[in-house]
Amino acid sequence: MTCSEYKKDNELVAQQFCESYVPEYDILQLSKLYFINRTITENPFQTNFFICLDGGYGHGRDIYPKKQTLVS
Repeated sequence: MTCSEYKKDNELVAQQFCESYVPEYDILQLSKLYFINRTITENPFQTNFFICLDGGYGHGRDIYPKKQTLVS
């Protein structure tokens, strides 16, 4: 993450996003799907449904579909 080849033309670096310089952040982000899958598989609360909410989804921007159903 410190080499010039990585930094060249890298928009994440240019915008100073943490995923461009904190490797632990990348590990955590890439582990989310593993933990979601594990929770669904183990079903610790013995429920019929599972929902995962990402607190950073959209980062405050209005990005939700206007006329589409998100959950059916």
